[in-house]
Amino acid sequence: MPRHRVRASSAPRQVAITTTPGFASLWLIPKLARFTGSHPQVDVRVSATLEVLDLENSRIDLAVRFAPIGRGVGPALFEESVIPLCSPQLAASLRELSDFSKLTLLTVEYPDHSEAPTADWEPWLKVMGLEDLRMKSTLRFTQYADAVAAAVAGQGVVIGRLPLLRELVRDGRLVAPLGEGAASHRGYFVETSRRTATNRDAQDFAQWLRDEAEAAQRT
Repeated sequence: MPRHRVRASSAPRQVAITTTPGFASLWLIPKLARFTGSHPQVDVRVSATLEVLDLENSRIDLAVRFAPIGRGVGPALFEESVIPLCSPQLAASLRELSDFSKLTLLTVEYPDHSEAPTADWEPWLKVMGLEDLRMKSTLRFTQYADAVAAAVAGQGVVIGRLPLLRELVRDGRLVAPLGEGAASHRGYFVETSRRTATNRDAQDFAQWLRDEAEAAQRT
């Protein structure tokens, strides 16, 4: 029988990224097929966590960090604005700002309890002069994406982080019934590790992130 040689495969091409669960599920993953489609030989590893991982020790190429403007490391993808969002059916019951008090607040409870349930709402409440607004009840989640899913299901109102939820708004699954958005003075930044300097695929991924962010802001 003829002998068949098994050739040793070349070193795998890989890009490792860490980011928040909300950014991963709501913004990155829906777009990721566009990168993998143009880079079919590259394995992408996504670590979605609220923990701020050390890039060098964790052998991660790059991170998309959520940070206050002026404190972010690396190029900015986009700044964030916030606005209350709910399902179209729920929005139909709102006639004025005071009607918000009759709704359920959908919010995220942080593991260390360092922030109040309405912390993400504060920029918008301040702009609208509603610092003393109290909701009928509160549903708390450990992940922002779960609070968003509850809003889509008509269970209450969530503070919408734009542009993370822009596609849900564009598709009509969530609507902004009252008021305009307010700047949260936070944004998403691309931080790269030293490994990226020798990983062309990681460099391409970082550029792809910037290109996607620019394209999203034009639409």
